[in-house]
Amino acid sequence: MIVIGNIVMAFGYAEFMVPNRFINGGVTSLAQIVNHFAPLDIPMANNFLLGGLLVLALIFLGKEVFAKSLLSSIIYSLFFTLFYNLHWELVINPLIDLLIASILISFGYFACLSSNSSTVGVDVLALIIKKFRPQVNLSYTIRQLNCIVLILGLVSFGILPVVYGIGFTFIYSAELKYMLEHFNK
Repeated sequence: MIVIGNIVMAFGYAEFMVPNRFINGGVTSLAQIVNHFAPLDIPMANNFLLGGLLVLALIFLGKEVFAKSLLSSIIYSLFFTLFYNLHWELVINPLIDLLIASILISFGYFACLSSNSSTVGVDVLALIIKKFRPQVNLSYTIRQLNCIVLILGLVSFGILPVVYGIGFTFIYSAELKYMLEHFNK
């Protein structure tokens, strides 16, 4: 499930989110922001950020989550880089792309989280918060962290990509919540 989830998620980001310049608040959005300000391509910035989050996963979430998260980050990095560099023209329409991406990415998160793994995104931070505050709603915390990144995206991408990103954040976090509540056994 971890491998499948990361492949599906990498596809959603590389083929729908990045080409539309949607800023959804995750690590890939941070990589887009870094790319805007520094001469570092998006996959390289993404890999650098993933490395930092892996260190946090090891320190705060333990070896088991780290090992599974390491698998996640390797699979995601490989497939995101592959899909990104293929330059397929899958973009249809921003609203349709947003809906397709939300389904793909929420499934990817679900597959990883239900396997006791992190996607090595802002969910690492959310899992750390949940570890110390178990009453915290995981999908809501991920949504809040995504919104912080969205605010940073205003500087480099303007309002429209952020508006789409906010819409995406609410849609996919609701889909993730539904999947976690109904299919996580």
